[in-house]
Amino acid sequence: MAQPRTPHAPGPAGLPAASPLRARWDERLAFLLLATTTGVLVVSPLLPDTIGGRAVLQALITSVILIAAQLERHQRAFAGTVVLIAAWFGASWAAVLHPLPPRWLALTAHVLSVLVLLVGFWGTLRRVFAAREVDASSVAAGICGYLLMALVWTSLYQLVATVDPTAFQGGLTGSTLTEAAYFSLVTITTVGYGDIVAHSPVARIWSGLEAVAGNLYIAVLIARLVSRWQSRPHR
Repeated sequence: MAQPRTPHAPGPAGLPAASPLRARWDERLAFLLLATTTGVLVVSPLLPDTIGGRAVLQALITSVILIAAQLERHQRAFAGTVVLIAAWFGASWAAVLHPLPPRWLALTAHVLSVLVLLVGFWGTLRRVFAAREVDASSVAAGICGYLLMALVWTSLYQLVATVDPTAFQGGLTGSTLTEAAYFSLVTITTVGYGDIVAHSPVARIWSGLEAVAGNLYIAVLIARLVSRWQSRPHR
């Protein structure tokens, strides 16, 4: 006599339904994403400004984006992410290895970096706000989304500093990720120590938008998690 099939757990809204094995894998991916995203921020100031140091940093960022793309469970989106990462790799290393890289090459690398991080942020955002229940993995993905938002603005600040070297006062340049990440973190958390200051109109507007986006993200994320937590069945 045929045994009845165990129904798959319903997937997040807008995503394919996941099997129990896939659901457990997604939970592990969320924690792995949190570890790699935190690793990018923690390790980046410790790496030397050499080819080896940049290779390690790019490997970490690539891991973050690929893991975030895996959370969406769409093969076409993942394939497009791989193509975008390959283009970013090519432009970044062309700018690093060129003796006197032209400005357009550095701008192209920063634009592709923004797009790559946006893909990772979008994949994480879908995982957070499409989850039907609140668990540890959704909270971890929510934290990753906040950190990835800061990294997106990090690349934006590098892009602005490349276009206008006087856009920031205090040491932020287009080639230094550590200073850009530091300024992004103190801006998104609205700490604002004042050692690095947005000087140009574009830099001021973008830093203000990051502060607003960071506050809105926290408010919406907490509201989302609380509503999903209250709607859980009491067992």
